[in-house]
Amino acid sequence: PSYTIQDGDHFHALIGYRTGCSNAKVKFQLNYVEGSNVPVSIQEWEKHCDGKMTTIDVDLSSLKGHNVKIMLAVVMIGDWNGDLAVWAEPRIQK
Repeated sequence: PSYTIQDGDHFHALIGYRTGCSNAKVKFQLNYVEGSNVPVSIQEWEKHCDGKMTTIDVDLSSLKGHNVKIMLAVVMIGDWNGDLAVWAEPRIQK
């Protein structure tokens, strides 16, 4: 859904892999769309299957007042190799 970014908003999530991943490597992307425009990248992270979740905290203040749709993406790096990548607990908080 669309959301108007407010002062002090941060995007929070955990990124990582489900149990059983192998030699996987992906790029996690945090994007937004405003109106019917093309997705715009906010930030991205490369992560390999290391058995650990990474905490994400992104300040959204540069988008204050904009009505956007947040888009999460996972892009393979190389061949698919047990890429069990996950975004966990994504949310916007003050």
